[in-house]
Amino acid sequence: LDSVFKEMGSIDIVLDDGSHRMKDIKTTFLHLFELLNEEGLYIIEDLHTSYWKRYGGGFNSKKNLLMVLV
Repeated sequence: LDSVFKEMGSIDIVLDDGSHRMKDIKTTFLHLFELLNEEGLYIIEDLHTSYWKRYGGGFNSKKNLLMVLV
């Protein structure tokens, strides 16, 4: 990813449609968000998995990505 972004020069939109696992989404977000243009858009698909234990989340879980990023 870094080489692609280096070639592009800037990022206007990130659409994360990855593994849907909380650990992976958090890692990707923390890496790519800082590369996003100031008025850019960051979209994460399928965040309903934040509430599923099998994806590393869970309702009111400290591992729930929505709780981690807030």
